[in-house]
Amino acid sequence: MRRAALVWFALGYGAFAAALAAALVVPGVPYNVREAVGGHGLAAPLLLPLVLSLLLGMPAAGAMSLGRGSRRAVILLSAAAALCGVVTYALLRITVPMESLGDIVGFPTLHWPWEWELLGRFVALFGAVWLLVAGGAVIGRAMRVGAETSPGPRETGPRLQPLIRWAAAALALLPVCYYVIVVRAGTDNLTELIAGGGTPLGAGCLALAMLILAAAASVAAASLAARLRIGRGGQGATHIPWGRPVLVIAGSFPVAQGLLVCPDWGGCLHVPPPKRDFTRRPYEFS
Repeated sequence: MRRAALVWFALGYGAFAAALAAALVVPGVPYNVREAVGGHGLAAPLLLPLVLSLLLGMPAAGAMSLGRGSRRAVILLSAAAALCGVVTYALLRITVPMESLGDIVGFPTLHWPWEWELLGRFVALFGAVWLLVAGGAVIGRAMRVGAETSPGPRETGPRLQPLIRWAAAALALLPVCYYVIVVRAGTDNLTELIAGGGTPLGAGCLALAMLILAAAASVAAASLAARLRIGRGGQGATHIPWGRPVLVIAGSFPVAQGLLVCPDWGGCLHVPPPKRDFTRRPYEFS
């Protein structure tokens, strides 16, 4: 890995750790956040950036593996999502209170020994988000390759193969994650935030919004990396026009916002009447 990439990673890690440390003392921070990061001293500021790296960084690496032509890429992508979920669960058990973790993944209803049910629920939730972030990285990579090479018909197929492989993994795994997260939910904290109490349409809108935002972030990161010549060799980086990345990034936010809140589309984010007395932001953090 290039030294410049390590420097940028260290700067981002440090900035996020500092922001979490500030959340412990700065007034006005939602109580949910303060409760989650303040229970174990400095463990949360030091380790939660690693959690963010597993959630946002590792899917990009998985997306790159889909473009290497391996027939086992789909299986490896699924295994990577599950493995990152297990590691993240272990880190969160160290850094956040069990109550905060239970508010997200739900409480045990199957009476399994130890924490196997909580672990399974968390891996399903984490894996769903992980796959959507990976999908955004795949879309961003395809757009970047198209902008750099402008491939003809013979090159279009190979360029779309990673997207096809990701779609196969998503179609196989996301319904299972939906069943575990929503249908078999042990808490209403997530399901009541989705329109209709967790309808497939509402969950689908939420997933599509995440995919669009992940793709926009991937396009932005790839464009910035090309300009800074962090990528291998940096050849052709200065010739990538800014028009397409700017258009994608600018258009992604209103589209994602519409998917999240527009009731005509089965919008996802919904604050139920009994909790309308609370401010929306702290409740969504729960």
